[in-house]
Amino acid sequence: MSVVVIGSGVSGLEASAQLTRAGIPVTLIEARPRIGGRTFTHKTEGGGSYDLGASWLHDTLKNDFFDFALDHNVKTYFNDNGMIYVGPQGQLDAKETHPQAANEIFNAMEIAYHKTGAPDVSVKEFCQKFADNRRPFSDANRKVAPQIARVLELYHGLEWEKISAHYGGLDHAGRDAFVVDNYDTILKHLTSRIDKKLFKLVLDCPVSTIDSTNSSEIVTKCRNGSEYRSKYVICTVPLGVLKANAIEFVPSLPRKMQHAIDTMDFAALGKVIFEFDSVFWGEDWDRAMAVADPSKQDEESRRKFDPWAFPVYLVNSYLMTGRPSLITLTAPPLTQYLEANPSEAVRYYRPILESIRVDKSKPLPNIEEVIVTRWTQDEFARGSYSAFGVGVDPMNIFSAFEEGVGSLRFAGEHTSSVGTACTHGAFASGQREAAWIISKEQTNSKL
Repeated sequence: MSVVVIGSGVSGLEASAQLTRAGIPVTLIEARPRIGGRTFTHKTEGGGSYDLGASWLHDTLKNDFFDFALDHNVKTYFNDNGMIYVGPQGQLDAKETHPQAANEIFNAMEIAYHKTGAPDVSVKEFCQKFADNRRPFSDANRKVAPQIARVLELYHGLEWEKISAHYGGLDHAGRDAFVVDNYDTILKHLTSRIDKKLFKLVLDCPVSTIDSTNSSEIVTKCRNGSEYRSKYVICTVPLGVLKANAIEFVPSLPRKMQHAIDTMDFAALGKVIFEFDSVFWGEDWDRAMAVADPSKQDEESRRKFDPWAFPVYLVNSYLMTGRPSLITLTAPPLTQYLEANPSEAVRYYRPILESIRVDKSKPLPNIEEVIVTRWTQDEFARGSYSAFGVGVDPMNIFSAFEEGVGSLRFAGEHTSSVGTACTHGAFASGQREAAWIISKEQTNSKL
């Protein structure tokens, strides 16, 4: 009896660890020449280390993967030093109370969906309607507060007109911990738990077909012509790969599962990382939001990707690492634009960088390195992580993946009702599917 695991992200590695420790042989097939999936630590020539995929451990009050990291002394950092908001004129005037007005929008969203059961609408529609009708708001609040509320785009990786107001709020279970030691450190601890005597790793082997016609022996075929036969398969490829039909399933997936794949959104959160030769921003904040300019929301400004047309999130990594660098997050369509045109990053960001410069009498320091992610260009990811659009019921989606298709199982953040879109969701799903197979084998051995 053996198991084929497809994909070496967090879910695939954790499933492999659980199965081999239970005495079950595993062949792990990975399309890339490396393990890790959408966790990847980039090393710069100057000695910097940056996670281009997952960077945080979210919902730390109920995050088993966070506990796993702590058990292995992985250094993390809570982003508690405060957040500033900047626009074309620099830091927003505190007297205008725009962030407070945006928080009222978030509170109203929570009341509407958690207490009154309002019909679902997009975050954009909810924010604009609330701002227009909130009498205490100033005219400036009505314009700026909804743009601050677009910070949700930088969590969910979707445009605000697509994000479900019902499921798109900020109700997190605890603080978010930034992984200072980088995710490659966590992966080392994760893989060290795999019993290597029962484990085979196959790299550079994109899967083309999963044939489960014979329920007692599933055949996994790769593009290079190799085949792997096993009693069970755990498919952990990203939702973006499933949505693109990059793998052929024989027979076709059940209607319920295909509907789940088609219905769920796949986000496009991107990163642009800047290394400088010195720090030019304030050291009293660890996060900043470059708020989209309300006057730049016309079709022409957005089409030309004018600076300030879209929101951007900045992380002051200097506070965590001592390196003069900024990690920034982008949402669609800016992510796709910059990932397809990385040379445009400096043009777009320069006005934003100017807005956080403390000493306006000095020019910006030299940019030593610019790193732009490529997840939307990567055929083995096709984006960042799963997300929920307007009117989508997550529970119907999760039940389809958790049921699986007999001995063909599915894992990954998109399959988990706990920690969806997060690494702890992937971690939990790997454990779930390994436990299902172990239980099945224990039951069979008693027959």
